[in-house]
Amino acid sequence: FGHERGAFTGASRTHIGKFELADRGTIFLDEIGEMPMTMQAKLLRVLEENTIERVGGKKTIKIDIRVIVATNRDLAQEVRLGRFRGDLFYRLNVFRVKLPPLRERKEEIRELVPVFIRQMSELFSKTIERVAEDYYEALMQYGWPGNVRELRNAIKYSLTLLDGTVLRARHLAGFFSSGSHEVIPGDTLRIDVPALHGRLSDVEGLAIRKSLEMANGNKSKAAKLLGIGRATLYRKLRDLG
Repeated sequence: FGHERGAFTGASRTHIGKFELADRGTIFLDEIGEMPMTMQAKLLRVLEENTIERVGGKKTIKIDIRVIVATNRDLAQEVRLGRFRGDLFYRLNVFRVKLPPLRERKEEIRELVPVFIRQMSELFSKTIERVAEDYYEALMQYGWPGNVRELRNAIKYSLTLLDGTVLRARHLAGFFSSGSHEVIPGDTLRIDVPALHGRLSDVEGLAIRKSLEMANGNKSKAAKLLGIGRATLYRKLRDLG
């Protein structure tokens, strides 16, 4: 909702919040099912009154917005369990679009793969001329419990192993194995970890080395793969020696 200058320590200037910025437009709220009850009450008030107040402010600001929300939870069930406000649910539940899991719409994999390749080929400095049929067949045979996000990770994994310009099924070797693996924060990098018998710092070091290898030594790209800032990566590299 934004804040006024001096509203709290460090608030050196007025900050306009997302709802105010979305006035006469649309705001998208992802993972609405994870919203704390206290915030749900504030959101309900915004929807009911079409007004917001900046933190530290005394003025009520009128807004006109359309709200779109997304969740992977059954909100009706969450209401019954007391984990989501019923009044907010009924206020939001005007028009619903149910997106089936990827395992129920595998025909879309052939459309999604080229999109993800275009997004990531530059990051990995790879040129993909063709995707072999056996690659698609391997993807189609998998159950995708992690949905589209897991598919995106699979393509990242493949690009890491790519040794030419054609993606083949062998570039997925190991991704679908049942062995344990660690997903680095942000779901941006997947590495195989035999077991966590060692220190957590050892796993972190492995992830950093792998990301640098994938990024051909480019620290900015490595930080992006890890889902951390470049300054944080430099600090961790110093700690690792």
